[in-house]
Amino acid sequence: MGFHGWRIFEDVVERYVWRDEGGFLVGEAMVRGVGKWGGHSLKTWIKNEHIMAWLDGNLLSCHQI
Repeated sequence: MGFHGWRIFEDVVERYVWRDEGGFLVGEAMVRGVGKWGGHSLKTWIKNEHIMAWLDGNLLSCHQI
């Protein structure tokens, strides 16, 4: 029995920066799309987990806190 899923983006990590803020890992990741996703970019804002994501500068998702 395996996991079943789907590919939503294929990328190369361009930048990943993080810091410790009072015990929280806070940062962001910037990735550049490759293959059929070439020309697109994905940015995530992290606070212990990926909280917000932007695809090509447009808000894609926001974790409900």
